Amino acid sequence: MSRIWGLIFAIVAVYATVCPTWAETRSLGAAQLIRPYSGQQIEGLSWNSRLVKVVSKDLDGADTPHAEILGKYLKPGWKLTMNGQDIPANEQGMFKLTVPLKAKQRTMRIIAVGPEGEVQMERDKIKFPGFDSWAKGNGVTPVPETDEVAENDVVQEKLPEPEPTPPPPEPVEAPKPEPVVEKKPEPTPRKVKPAQQAREATPGKTKRRVRKRRQVHVTPGIGFSQISFSDPRLASLQSGATSLSETVLTAKLALDWIPSRWTVGLSAYYNAAVLKSSTEKKIQFLGYNLRGGYQFSLSRKWILKLLAGFYYVTSSTASNDFGFTNITGPQLYPALVGYVGRGQSISIYAKYSPVSDGFSLLSFKNRELAGGISYLFPMSSSIGGVINFDAANLEVTIRNVKMTMSNFSLGFGVQF
Repeated sequence: MSRIWGLIFAIVAVYATVCPTWAETRSLGAAQLIRPYSGQQIEGLSWNSRLVKVVSKDLDGADTPHAEILGKYLKPGWKLTMNGQDIPANEQGMFKLTVPLKAKQRTMRIIAVGPEGEVQMERDKIKFPGFDSWAKGNGVTPVPETDEVAENDVVQEKLPEPEPTPPPPEPVEAPKPEPVVEKKPEPTPRKVKPAQQAREATPGKTKRRVRKRRQVHVTPGIGFSQISFSDPRLASLQSGATSLSETVLTAKLALDWIPSRWTVGLSAYYNAAVLKSSTEKKIQFLGYNLRGGYQFSLSRKWILKLLAGFYYVTSSTASNDFGFTNITGPQLYPALVGYVGRGQSISIYAKYSPVSDGFSLLSFKNRELAGGISYLFPMSSSIGGVINFDAANLEVTIRNVKMTMSNFSLGFGVQF
């Protein structure tokens, strides 16, 4: 009998030596890893499997289910973070996350940060169907299913680098008899194309050409504008009426330079042709504004631009007996940009400009208010189409003559 107990003790001792962590990493089955649709995924991030292993590990003195998730992210200049901490990875981009499961479903937020401060975010859900039975058997009260993984919960592990494969042993050649030398015909020279010859002459691998983000955008366009203009001097020029309205064809041009988060833009318009007028008198306008500022990322899809700059507008008539010339002033120009799909965006702007007559200062009642909305959509890999609507109202008093101008414009442009 003593021999039997001694044999049992030896088996238990060997098992405890070989598997010392059995109690710490007891398998509890598998959980499902659910990713968002492709438009909300981090580019270049991949998970090894949609089914992840769930094990029981100690957390704050109590056994808790943990999901062991293996992933890969290898994008030059970019890094992954979770809860403000970098996720370590090996040279192949492989990494491991151990996430505690305190509910049947938890949310894991991963953020990718680029070399110029670009940000991409992905929210993945971990669903563990066996959590309810585990919690009931262990007397655990689950947290709400919408709970997001906390900062100190996740264990981030850097996977070991793969061990280099040892070189095969050099074969031992047996002594060979001296070969009989036979004269063979010279081989026909191989034809090599110039491109292939250049590749063979260049050592190492061919570098992949990386397409740089375009920093300058040019957008010419054309539109139809409805203009209402009032000037007391018109009463003596046309049967007592002090205002006129007309439909004009407007040419537009916009230049934008976006080297980083700073941006500079110039836009101009000109009423090229009067298509219809309520009176015999006609008036045309030329204006441009120069602006610059900084853009802030409100979220992954929305950007706020805070811009300021300079505004100029002038009018022209056939007889120069009404209207105004050289109205200028500073301007505030906030804008909101939302990315609604691949290559598609919506822009909304507002403008306030206290204007003056040349370089002389006028009252703050002399001002222009403007706003508009535009929609950008892809037409090809490098060209986009733009549909825009703009509205503006100008009030100015010069030498006791008060003039007002209202403008509504609908146009189309092409962005290069």
